[in-house]
Amino acid sequence: MNYIKFKFNLRLSPAGFGHHLSNLLTLILYAYKKNSIPIIPTFRLEALHNLGKNLETNFSEYFDYSNLKINGKKFNVITDISEIDQNLINIIDLKVTSETCRCTLWKHPELISSCPIDVKPFYLPQGLSSWLSSQYVNKKDIIDIYLPFNQNIINKYNSIHLNLKNYTCVHIRAGDYFLNDKKFGGKNDFISKISAQSIKNKIKSVSTSKDVYLMTNLVKKIKKQKNMRYNKQIDIIYNVLNYNKELLKLKDDFDCKFVSDYPSLQDIGEENNYLLYCIEILIMHNAKKKISMFHNKHKSSYYDAFIIEKLSNTHHGYT
Repeated sequence: MNYIKFKFNLRLSPAGFGHHLSNLLTLILYAYKKNSIPIIPTFRLEALHNLGKNLETNFSEYFDYSNLKINGKKFNVITDISEIDQNLINIIDLKVTSETCRCTLWKHPELISSCPIDVKPFYLPQGLSSWLSSQYVNKKDIIDIYLPFNQNIINKYNSIHLNLKNYTCVHIRAGDYFLNDKKFGGKNDFISKISAQSIKNKIKSVSTSKDVYLMTNLVKKIKKQKNMRYNKQIDIIYNVLNYNKELLKLKDDFDCKFVSDYPSLQDIGEENNYLLYCIEILIMHNAKKKISMFHNKHKSSYYDAFIIEKLSNTHHGYT
């Protein structure tokens, strides 16, 4: 068996979890079709989504590669290049463009797949959803990828006592998109659509339960610290905008829980917001009713409702 190492002429830009997960799956699929084992590169996770702190990862902190399966069969990857014979490594030189350097490897001409894929146990990140959107896709041609979270994340999730029954989970995360909102001189009109009243109406449209968990940014004022990227965007998202104040009004009508209601989750989020995100994906997955922020055709079978009904072709997040 040969190994594939991906070499980039330009360093990939930092990006969010869903973006780089789409990149990771693109590289895995490429290696699978070449009948090779991929050496997983290191990705930089965007500080904007992590309280200003940069992180580098090959995703082993989040996913269980030992249980990765493609079309029901175990598929191996390498995260430590020192483990293998260097003579067996095939270097793939990828000339990333100004576009693909900005973290859209699924658009790279050498990596684009003619085969649509689907991802379990959750669903396909939106960046790759166009691979399933064609009316000409034959279900028998779809490549199924199973990539579960690792045991550490599952254990952390199992240790949480939510004290919620038949709960609805609502996902309100998109601080980077709010930066281009009309409120700040941009073109988007998102902030006006996430009022407590509009979310309340949406919850009541799908459930009679008063129990709600709301996935959102940490309710926390951010100050410039050592080893932290602090700029105007960070300040707007966490300090100026702080839309959590509006969302906290939901507590008037529901037994609505936030990460701040669970000290152990709060601690995880302040250390690594991406790890918290993975745990919250499990909270969402086990909810009785699920509500996402952005509508997308591929997510319609997973979610019960969407805050912003207009189809989004731009949001590439995992939920």
